[in-house]
Amino acid sequence: RLYPAVLLGLFLMVFDWAVENSGAVLGFWNTYRSQLFVWNVPIEIMLLCFMGGTAWAMHLPKKLNKSFVYIDSLIFAFFGALGEYLLIQNNLMSYSNGWTSAHAFLGYYLTWLILFGVWYTVVKKMKA
Repeated sequence: RLYPAVLLGLFLMVFDWAVENSGAVLGFWNTYRSQLFVWNVPIEIMLLCFMGGTAWAMHLPKKLNKSFVYIDSLIFAFFGALGEYLLIQNNLMSYSNGWTSAHAFLGYYLTWLILFGVWYTVVKKMKA
């Protein structure tokens, strides 16, 4: 189960990198005070996505459970948006051009729905 979990962690890292860079280029947000950026994304965020995505995948049920998907996605969307709020409060991040915490919440929710889809697709193909 570790190999597909690592693949999901890598997917989340690349997906987040693409989304964060797109948002930065469009002027929706900026991040500050990292020692190393990969284009517009702090390396710390990339590592967090990889390790967090890998660990998250390892706790998922073997069979798809739609209630679990929606509740887990809501939980991660809430804490993702809360995390960004705290980054903003500590001057490590800023929003602009109309981007709000509500947008962040929706973005995180959709990201987790995508992750569930990728996870259960990867698992099915790896067992086949």
